[in-house]
Amino acid sequence: MAGVSIQVGLDTKDLEEAFARLETAMDDMTEPMDAIGAGLDSSMLSRFEHETGPDGVRWTPSQRALLTGGQTLTHRGHLRASGTHIASRHSVMQGSNLVYARPQHAGGKVGRGRKVTLPARPFVGVDGDDRTMIHDTIQDFLEEAAR
Repeated sequence: MAGVSIQVGLDTKDLEEAFARLETAMDDMTEPMDAIGAGLDSSMLSRFEHETGPDGVRWTPSQRALLTGGQTLTHRGHLRASGTHIASRHSVMQGSNLVYARPQHAGGKVGRGRKVTLPARPFVGVDGDDRTMIHDTIQDFLEEAAR
């Protein structure tokens, strides 16, 4: 080639080392899964504060909240405080282990003889902000691992 030229090449050794670091990091992602769980716990608390589900729909107010001026699902705060997560190498589980959490979340018949029907008031779930947080958390973890 006459005149001026430039040759660009790829040092595959550096690339192979980065991929090896990524492979090692991806074998145990407990750290970012725990961070994601903490973020989901925070979102769940926010849902109780705003009385709104992960879909953005406001909860049907409870009779107690209407009578006392309080918040729905927050009389004593046990359900709100029960949000927790368990992180593992490749996943995270978030929710509440209280026996009454499911009917409060999903709605349904409760009480003696199942005579009371609760409306669904979802508080566990993933919304758009959560999706962004999950994406950013994993991206940051993998970028750091590749360095």
